[in-house]
Amino acid sequence: MTTDPMLHSQRRLPVLGVLLLGALLAMLTWLAVARADLQVLELEHDRRFSQIAYDVESRTIQARNVLRGLQGLFIASDEVSRLDFHQYAQALEIEEGTLGLQAIQFARLVPHGQRDAFEARVRADTSLAPGGYPQFSIRPDGTRSFYVATEYNEPMPGNESAFGFDTAYGPVRMAVLAAARDTGEARASAPFNLVQGSQVGVVLRAPIYRNGAATNTLQQRRDAYLGQVSVVFIVDTLLGAALSNHLGPDTQVTLTDMGSAADGNAPPEADSLLGRYGQLPDRSLWRTSLDASQTLIVAGRFWQVRMQSHPPTPYLEVKALTAGALVFALTLLALVMASRVLGQRDRAQALASGLRETLVQSEARAAALLEATLTGIITLDSSDRIRSANPAATALFGYSEAQLEGMAFAELVPGLRPDVLRAGTTQDVTVITRDQRSLPVAMSLGEVRHGNEYLLLASFHDMTAQKRLEEQQRAFAQAMDDTVRERTAELTRVNRELEAFAYSVAHDLRAPARHVHGFARVIEQRHGAQLDATALNYLGRIQRASADMGRLIDGMLAFAQLGNHALLLTDVDLGALVQRTQAALEPELEGRNVQWEIGPLPTVRADQSLMTQVISNLLGNAVKYSARSNPAVIQVFADASVPGEHRICVADNGIGIDMRHASRLFQVFSRLHHADEFDGTGIGLATVHRILERHGGRVWVESEPGQGARFWFALPA
Repeated sequence: MTTDPMLHSQRRLPVLGVLLLGALLAMLTWLAVARADLQVLELEHDRRFSQIAYDVESRTIQARNVLRGLQGLFIASDEVSRLDFHQYAQALEIEEGTLGLQAIQFARLVPHGQRDAFEARVRADTSLAPGGYPQFSIRPDGTRSFYVATEYNEPMPGNESAFGFDTAYGPVRMAVLAAARDTGEARASAPFNLVQGSQVGVVLRAPIYRNGAATNTLQQRRDAYLGQVSVVFIVDTLLGAALSNHLGPDTQVTLTDMGSAADGNAPPEADSLLGRYGQLPDRSLWRTSLDASQTLIVAGRFWQVRMQSHPPTPYLEVKALTAGALVFALTLLALVMASRVLGQRDRAQALASGLRETLVQSEARAAALLEATLTGIITLDSSDRIRSANPAATALFGYSEAQLEGMAFAELVPGLRPDVLRAGTTQDVTVITRDQRSLPVAMSLGEVRHGNEYLLLASFHDMTAQKRLEEQQRAFAQAMDDTVRERTAELTRVNRELEAFAYSVAHDLRAPARHVHGFARVIEQRHGAQLDATALNYLGRIQRASADMGRLIDGMLAFAQLGNHALLLTDVDLGALVQRTQAALEPELEGRNVQWEIGPLPTVRADQSLMTQVISNLLGNAVKYSARSNPAVIQVFADASVPGEHRICVADNGIGIDMRHASRLFQVFSRLHHADEFDGTGIGLATVHRILERHGGRVWVESEPGQGARFWFALPA
């Protein structure tokens, strides 16, 4: 009996169709199960990365708060002693490792000329060490124009090699020092090997300026720069242990310093590695690749936090393959057992139930991960009502899971506008717990897909401890501000009393000095013929001394009245003022060869009468101290190279001064030459300093013995 080929082909077509349908269903089932597992892996990866990024940012903020506290310590006191610094470090428990820091330090600016005196003073300091520090010296060896040497170093054990170290040595240290000094803000260094050992460390530095000094411009900040405070930490100590707690298998976290943020908003390419944690297997067909990164700004530098995972790919896991194979096997079974479908229905249902159980277990695994995390997590539906909450959230808010489900999010976080609930944002909010306590938390928002619905996922981190620390810092800063204000008021009162005293003394001395001069002159005129040469010489000395005393008293009165003189600010043409002063000095220049070189000078906003005293004193000194030069060359010129300042120079080719004594020039009655060589009261330059100080300006000198002097003064533009 033969079989009709056409009939055979017709019977084969349904079989092939069922086989193709079974293969398609098996593939779809395999893809669905694998994708569900992949979503679970991605959610867990994102959750752990969010926690890691938060921990890195929190710990670096903690280090910056310690640095701000150190700045406050120096602002509150005219001079912080080694004992003060030691006690502050003990209060922070740096040595116990509570904050994860290696050391806190204060480094002082030491010009090269003051190096020996600075080293001697530190060696003799017995406030903490009974024997002082006899081996102390600035390191590394070598002669440099200045040093920023570590003077206070806490804790000392384990950080001895940093004691005396020049923190301006080397390009990395100098770069962060200059950035902090010139901006007045905290700056972080690039990673480098600490002098305490070979471990990779980072230093946060902040400038310390002289109390009361102006710091509005770049030059003022450089002139007022006293030194810097630093917080030193080893990256592994501060961050390594915390990051390791969040690492899963086949996962690696890298911290990379991406460079300075000063040149733009976008970080440059990677510069150096801060740390690498965990083990990342090689990429292959058998593994999937998960990657998340975030760039943080840490005290002026970009840090990139990156977490990579290469877990086994869900597409080749037994679960997904089994699900697809089961579906295909069911298709084959249905095809082979078509005549016994009804009898095998229970068995097919059992197999389907097993497949559903596998899917349920996958969902249960994801739920278990949410249950185990210590971060409070809730999900919100499209109407901003709570859909679910994990145990950490119920413990944080004081509600049971059943009480939270269905609750409006506005009841938990009152006053929060619905439009700010956007995935990918982090913000500080205040939640109201069940017992009506206000709890500060950091809230991070993300999005999760549940079936065909997208839910908003909110994670909460309790910020109570950090807020308490910030409040303590604010209270400390307020106390320091109050102390500074009290000391400033007391200093103002004392200065006024001293000015009144100086004025009273000078005023009361004026009349006796004039009487002495007058009576000596009368004796010379009326009885000069009866006196011998010695007596006449004595009378001449009395008259000259009393005349000098009179000029000195007049100078004291003028200096004492400077503080009471109200500034009458007008536009003052310095060029015209110099010409008038030059003309007034002409009678003193008879018989001398004097060459004047007067350049273009600006118009400044100042008190006309006080600026006349400044120009008169400076030109008078130039004429006086160039008397032995032939020709005497006196120059007056302006320098406009510094933004925000008018700089004027009065230069001569006279005898010059030794710069080691330059600081005494602007003190009252301080003279660097004997009165027999050059006359004067010693008040002129002190008056110049006082007048410019009242105008918000300053004065300084550049000179060498025998090479003349250049007196500079600056006024705000």
